[in-house]
Amino acid sequence: MQHRVVVIGVGSIGERHVRCFLATGRAEVALVEVNLALAQTVSQRYKVPSYPSIDAALGWGPTCAVVATPAPHHVAQAAQLVSADLNVLIEKPLSTSLEGVDRLGELVLARQRVVSIAYVYRAFPVLAAMRDALKSGRFGAPRQIVAVSGQHFPTYRPAYREIY
Repeated sequence: MQHRVVVIGVGSIGERHVRCFLATGRAEVALVEVNLALAQTVSQRYKVPSYPSIDAALGWGPTCAVVATPAPHHVAQAAQLVSADLNVLIEKPLSTSLEGVDRLGELVLARQRVVSIAYVYRAFPVLAAMRDALKSGRFGAPRQIVAVSGQHFPTYRPAYREIY
């Protein structure tokens, strides 16, 4: 089955989605990016159409979407995409506030769409095993869990300083 995926926002993470969807050989990809220079660069690099807005991209006929813009825009953009009857993958975090989240949930139910938050750690085998061990009661009731993780932002999120 060939999907038509529109990626909203093509900073480092959005560009990775473009690249990965194309690598499957099962998706046509288009992008939406308000930074016209970035849009042109990524569009040319992957030979995919670029649109200046979600409204313009909807005319392309996507079957699903990825929201990879700064977090304060996620909920409103996802609501717009769900209202257009698309299934949506939203990069984490869902938002920086709860504003609009209830409305998005209502839209998802009314339109019977699938909306997910990209959070790959939930699928890591070692973390799933840790969750199962804790749920089993083998160690008793947890009193405190501390987790520390990180990444080299200049490598993995080069636009971080400009976005946040």
